Amino acid sequence: MMSRMDEKRSGFGLKAPAFPVVDDHLVEPEVTRDEIIAGRRVVGLPNEEPEAGQLIELNAVVRAHVAPGYRVSADLLTRFAVDSDFGTDSCVRREGIDPATGSRYLEEITFFVIAERDEQDVAEKAEVMLRRGVRRIFGIWAESRRIYEWCAASGSWSSLDAEFRIEDPCLVPPMPVKALFDPQLAENAMAEALAAKRIPALQIRLATARTLGRVEGRVSGRTESIFKVMEARGIDVSVKEREAILDRWGRMCDPCAEILATPLPIAVLLGGSAVDNAVVDGLAAKRNPVILGLEEAARAEGTMEGRAEGIAESILRVLEARGVSVSLAQRGKILCSFDLEQLDRWLRRATLATAADEVLVEPS
Repeated sequence: MMSRMDEKRSGFGLKAPAFPVVDDHLVEPEVTRDEIIAGRRVVGLPNEEPEAGQLIELNAVVRAHVAPGYRVSADLLTRFAVDSDFGTDSCVRREGIDPATGSRYLEEITFFVIAERDEQDVAEKAEVMLRRGVRRIFGIWAESRRIYEWCAASGSWSSLDAEFRIEDPCLVPPMPVKALFDPQLAENAMAEALAAKRIPALQIRLATARTLGRVEGRVSGRTESIFKVMEARGIDVSVKEREAILDRWGRMCDPCAEILATPLPIAVLLGGSAVDNAVVDGLAAKRNPVILGLEEAARAEGTMEGRAEGIAESILRVLEARGVSVSLAQRGKILCSFDLEQLDRWLRRATLATAADEVLVEPS
């Protein structure tokens, strides 16, 4: 396989003043489908399947992976040279205005969905874009489910392995190429990218799951403590009594679950991209496995923390009920522990100890 272009390469470009401004067009945007490639006028034809569907998947996956400070554009017309004015299917460029030109920034990485009829035109476009300074150019053959990167050294396409991930400063995290050919993998890759970018809508979902887990864990920890105290005191608990205790404490989670499941106001989401937030909500509504996995992990983490808090609170209540004084430092040590085995030892000791030191001192 031929070597791929270095993502940090600045292209073969001459200095910027040798080129026309990117928005100084030879053809009229949004009026004609004409393009000009190295002085040759061509007509950009509409797509059929599978290329049309591939375009949707491409833009959705690239959009989710765009790093902060960059933006993705579809079918963006650019004046790449004095005699060239054409578009790409998808591209990533810096946000804002290029101070060197007073216009938008040039594309840094570009993508083409290629049908057989387009192969020669796209190859010509690639050479023109490299001379202008576009860093990386990718071609996707939807019919054969192949993806290539244009190799500057050979002037031809270099095949990418199915497991290849595109690493580039424009993308967070690296984008898996196989996601471009499978709708479910595409959605999973989008979810992973949005998680890596800490999109507000997803962070809220994870915080909610963790809080709910913490409430459930705290109830679980207190319930466990009841049985452990009774066991340490030699008190027998019948099956019926155990079930009654579990039922009573279990019902305490219901109001919390109802409150936490209430939709949050839109104002909470204003800190991030509305598009990214909407994508998160859409993926969650479809029960995307990546989103579900993140929520389950957050809830499990919250549950473990809650269990520790519930047991720690029970230790303090047992000592208080038995008239054992606890200093602020000792109270802080108990409440700050999340070691469940340690808390279990402390709880058992608390049922018999006459001083807090007897609870907390570990054997050397």
